[in-house]
Amino acid sequence: MAFIQKRVSESNTGFGAELQNLRELRGLTRNDVWRLTGIHPLLLTLFEEERFGELADPAYDERHVIRLIVALEGKVPFFVTKYRAAVRAIGTQSSQNVLLHPCVRKRDFLVFSRTPVVIGVLMILFFIGGFVSWHVLEVSEPPALLITSPKEGDHITSSIVKIIGQTEPTAMMLVNGERILVGEDGAFETELDIPSGLNTFTFEAKRRQGQTTTIERHVISERRIEQAALLPDVVSH
Repeated sequence: MAFIQKRVSESNTGFGAELQNLRELRGLTRNDVWRLTGIHPLLLTLFEEERFGELADPAYDERHVIRLIVALEGKVPFFVTKYRAAVRAIGTQSSQNVLLHPCVRKRDFLVFSRTPVVIGVLMILFFIGGFVSWHVLEVSEPPALLITSPKEGDHITSSIVKIIGQTEPTAMMLVNGERILVGEDGAFETELDIPSGLNTFTFEAKRRQGQTTTIERHVISERRIEQAALLPDVVSH
């Protein structure tokens, strides 16, 4: 590790070669350095091959150089000086001058170790969006309503009609404007007195927000007709 302690003036080796020598001295591949520092192998290749013209902002990427040298246990001032000299050699603006006017890069190299975090955030946003959409849809649509009894056009011979049906547990159920009880499973059942002749029933299932499902049924009570048919027999006796 003697070369780590030498001064800049004592070596004519370029920055990229020095960095590669340091990495190989530590027995690390570029992928090993990636796992250790989070710096993508492509960026490390650009440093080691001194392809600074392909960097978005060599001055901004100096922070990656420092992170690399710290992780590789090298001498930071030595490598930073080498890096800046190499950058100036290709005609790029001096890092020291750029630091007076920092420039935020528009993009960075993709670090795949962060991908699970991004996927997790996207999944959370997806589920939140799905829940909101489902809730909006549920609120905007009227509740389901099924009337099992009476059937349309039923003829009954009594003064009582049985009301049986099913709606949503949270819905408010009305029969001809009168509220009836809905069970925890959405089922409802009741009996109503009706006059003879044609009777109209209006069933309404309402949400709290006001959306309503309406079903209308017509029932004929023939109670008086049967009583009239029995009246001659009573008189004859």
